[in-house]
This record gives sequence, C-alpha cells and structure tokens, in this order.
Amino acid sequence: MLVVSFFKIKQLILFFSIFNILSSYALPVIPDEIEIPSGIKSKSADQIKAVFFSLKKQNENKTANLWKLNYKQALILKQKDPIFFCEQMKELSSVSVFPLHSLALIKTYEFCPFEDSPPLFDPESVPNWLKMRLAEAFYKRRKNFEQTPEQTLKVTIYLGENSPYKEQRILYLKHALALAKDQKNNKSIKNITQILYKESPSLKPNPKSKDYFKVAQDFRKRRKFKQAILFYIKVLNLPNSRFKERNLSFSGLERIYKIQRP
Repeated sequence: MLVVSFFKIKQLILFFSIFNILSSYALPVIPDEIEIPSGIKSKSADQIKAVFFSLKKQNENKTANLWKLNYKQALILKQKDPIFFCEQMKELSSVSVFPLHSLALIKTYEFCPFEDSPPLFDPESVPNWLKMRLAEAFYKRRKNFEQTPEQTLKVTIYLGENSPYKEQRILYLKHALALAKDQKNNKSIKNITQILYKESPSLKPNPKSKDYFKVAQDFRKRRKFKQAILFYIKVLNLPNSRFKERNLSFSGLERIYKIQRP
C-alpha cells in the first residue's frame, strides 16, 4: 500500500508540475467569426470606414474581434487609403498577442514608407514560415529603405542560401558575390564563392578531376546537355574513377539521350 501511495503522490506532483508549466504560456486570443458585408470592396473609402465603424461598435468589448476588424479593414483599404493601411498594420504589428502580428509587420515592410527610421533585416524577428517573405520584402525594397551596402549584402546572402528553388539561389548568390566585390569584402567574397560552387559545381572554373561527376550532374540538372555529356565522358575516361560514378555517368548519358531524341 505504501508503494502504491507513493506512486500516486509522484503522479500528482508530475501533473501539477506540467499544469504550472502549461499555464505559464499565454494562449493566443482567437477572434469570433465576423461577417463582412459582401461587395464592400467596391464601395468608397468613407463608406468602408462607416461599415467597419458600425462593426467595431458592436464588438467594442471584444479586443480580439477589434484586432480582426482593424486588420480586415486595412487590407480592404490598402489601395484606397494607403496611409490608413500603414498606420493600422504598424499598430497591429506591435501587439505581440495579436496572432497575425508578424504578418502585419511584413506587410508594412512590403508596402509602407520608413523615412524616419529604416528597418534592419532580422530573420529571427518573425516565425520560420515568414522568414523568406521578410527577406524578399527587404530585397525588393532595398532602395526604399536606404539600406547600407552591408545590410543589402546580408539580405542577398540569406536569399541565396534559403530560396526554395536552385536557379533562384544561384541568381541571388551571383548578385551577393557582385555586391561583396563592390564592397571589397574579401571574407564575404570567399564565403559566397564557396557556397555558390557547392550549390552549382558547374560554375567553378577549371574543376578538378575528382569533381567531374558533380559538374556533369549539375550541368544536366541545369539542362546544359552538351557540357554535361562532355564531363560524363571525362568521368568514364578517368582511370581511377569510382564504379558508382561511372555507372551513374552511363545513366546520366542515357537520360540525356532520351530527352534529346525526337
């Protein structure tokens, strides 16, 4: 009985410990479903504001609903009243308990002026699913934000390392390399060059024989078949090439043949 009692006590202690940990985290406040009148986008800015004023009056004691209404109103008025849009998005982005505060922040970077205090690029300021969108916003508006050359380089390198598509990564890395050369930043030039050649071995001038297979594969993936064939043949002619690479080179040549045949 003592053993059982002791076990139950341990369970209770564990339960209350977990409860205390969970209760320390603030759950996001979820707004109610609010019906926005259909066809509202076709109305004038003043008419839209009047509709939302009425809706906000009905929800004045529900903070989460007011956030939602402000967010919806700002989106609808983005083109008709850009000043209102920016004011609302900047305000909502500062409310950390608003579930879409990070998205509101990015929308300000994508659209709004920052004349007094240009923002600094910080991917850690937003959740993972928004990091690329943040970087793209800074890249597209680098002149609007009057970024320093170092800031622009940082953004471009980030895109070069994290873009979802290979060709995009290569383009960003090439741009980053050009920026680093303009800045005479030798450390960045070396790092970007290494990343670029790892991303696309076929861009490396005068590759070593041990890299022929990687170069051939990269040319094939980039659909530069003449160059790919040349390097596959180089792999096959190497006396010390590995069996696996020779076998895959035959497969690569076969794939190219199938693609190119009429």
